[in-house]
Amino acid sequence: MTFINPTALWGLLALSVPILVHLFHFRRYTTIYFSDVRLLSQMEEQRSTRSNLKRLLLLLFRMASIFFVVLAFAQPVLDEEKSLVDDMARHEILLIDNSLSMYDGEASSYEQTVKDLTAYINNSSGDKRFQLLGHQGIFDPNFWYGKDSVLSLLGSMQPVPFARSLNDRWQEIIPFRDSLDLSMKIFTDGQRNFLDTIPRIDSLPVDLFVQESSLSLEDAATIDSVWWVDRPTVDNRSGSLAFALQIHKGDIASQVALSYGSVTLDSLYIPMDTIGLFGDTLEIEVRDTGWLSLVFALRNDPNEYNNTIPIGIYLPELIDILVVSEAPFAQSVKALKSVSDFTTTQTSLAAFMAKKSSFYADYEVIILESVKAFNQEQIDQIGKLRNKGLRLIILPSASLDAASYADAFTQWDIPLEDAYPYRGKVNKLNTSHYLLDGVLRGKAVRSRFPEVYDGLTWRSTSALRTTPIYTTLKGDVLLYSCQSPKGASYVFTSSIDKKASNLMEDPLFAPLLYRMAMVDASSFPAYKRLDFQAKFTLPNTMVDAESPVEFRTIAKAWIPRQSKSNDGLVCSMDGLVPGHLLGYQNSSKRFVVGCALSRAEADSSFWAVDELSSWLASTSVTLRSGEDLVKRTESSNHGEGLWRWILLIVLASLLGETLIVRWFSRS
Repeated sequence: MTFINPTALWGLLALSVPILVHLFHFRRYTTIYFSDVRLLSQMEEQRSTRSNLKRLLLLLFRMASIFFVVLAFAQPVLDEEKSLVDDMARHEILLIDNSLSMYDGEASSYEQTVKDLTAYINNSSGDKRFQLLGHQGIFDPNFWYGKDSVLSLLGSMQPVPFARSLNDRWQEIIPFRDSLDLSMKIFTDGQRNFLDTIPRIDSLPVDLFVQESSLSLEDAATIDSVWWVDRPTVDNRSGSLAFALQIHKGDIASQVALSYGSVTLDSLYIPMDTIGLFGDTLEIEVRDTGWLSLVFALRNDPNEYNNTIPIGIYLPELIDILVVSEAPFAQSVKALKSVSDFTTTQTSLAAFMAKKSSFYADYEVIILESVKAFNQEQIDQIGKLRNKGLRLIILPSASLDAASYADAFTQWDIPLEDAYPYRGKVNKLNTSHYLLDGVLRGKAVRSRFPEVYDGLTWRSTSALRTTPIYTTLKGDVLLYSCQSPKGASYVFTSSIDKKASNLMEDPLFAPLLYRMAMVDASSFPAYKRLDFQAKFTLPNTMVDAESPVEFRTIAKAWIPRQSKSNDGLVCSMDGLVPGHLLGYQNSSKRFVVGCALSRAEADSSFWAVDELSSWLASTSVTLRSGEDLVKRTESSNHGEGLWRWILLIVLASLLGETLIVRWFSRS
């Protein structure tokens, strides 16, 4: 038996009260002298026996009343065979895997977790305190919440496009495991990159709840991959788009269609006996920049489309770009030289300032690269270009003048945002670029690029500082630069200013920045990028395809990849260390470079319960299911029934005391 409110057991000290009353109150005697007391002595012997019996019964019933009243306040709970190990802990950490996979599907794993946790928290003791943690944020030993507060936080928790490993989280908790009365519950769908390693969790009770997903059984078919066969160009806007489907249920999927808005551009039918991998090509003519949808229909209802993949397609058009740089071989020129849609011209900063702003009217984009500082003349010149609406990209120098930049951004009315920390490793890829290896903190905005994060930059132990890079579009932050001892690396971000235009939706800028980042950074945040026109092997095929630079695709479950635990799609290209594609995408408007994973690969990115059981056998982590929380709640309900019986016993004790007094009084 355990107690929900064990501190109430201190009330058992009150049992001494009736004992003291019995010892002192009933020991009082009044001495009266008689000449002959033999008769009275005989009468007293008879009455003392009855009186002692009365006193003992009163003492017993009064002590029983106090005992059961205290027991009622302590709220005893009968132990189950596998009771949760943290019932006695005062501080409990609720660690929830709030990555996108937990939210996938109509009856998601997260919804089930919320349902089970709500019942558990409501039935917890009133003095218990909780701390709710997802993949974002850090553990704080000073902030604990009661029932109502933690339930409110649970209902407002949002998904994040990354998964932080359990081992990283455990390192935060280690310093406080002895000073606090801690326990932990972990809720996940078994992602391998979250449960990458089980740390040695000694002296801390931990329950691991795994919500198994059934990804392979829900859909009749899933999109395996998409790639260009013939890419549209400025001269020829027609192209061929190849795709591969995984047909899970034969005779159900009937049609694949490529549509733009409400207009179907091309479609084909799937033979009835098709099962497994099915591939073909669809012809397309790019009429405008926008969303294409690759969908398939069910045979019973051709209009019932599901598993839609949005594809961002940019209308090919010539763009004149001026690169202003003192470097003989500017990174911007290197990034754009292989792209036929862009014409680039390079000039020096002195030559750039020698011309009036009207001279640059024929250019659509100007890139200022490695500018160390801005003088007032340069600030005025750039301000005029901004007011004329010309696109401008500023890539700071590694030895920039921070005060000069701050003054320039103030005059351009561009807000400076606080840096957002990136906690991860920066691995050397080559002499000037770095591979981000870790997890990102930030809220992904829905755009054509999933790497566009809201108010995000990053720093690391080997980075000297981070510097924001701005554009002319009134506050839209384009890139962040990480200045490291070996050079600069850039990541995309977006402005926090909600009133500013969304630069990434700009049909002119988005493909330009994408091409630049293909060279200027070794990796998008949380993704390993395929280089422009790089060759890679499509999943489940022996086909080498060109990386689809103009668009990205998603499967219904794009699972986080981790090279040490997954055997997924391998990126193999010249000059880049082989590794697995990284990234997670849910069924939304976000999409990923490369090709989507097959459903079989998605399934392999999760631990099965049987695998975890054998893995956890040598640890102090207890593997449980949601049914254990239900049993815990039912056990609490049984405790409420026991509590009622205790109150009945108390009432019976009080009634028995009254009857004893009345019965002995009549006697």
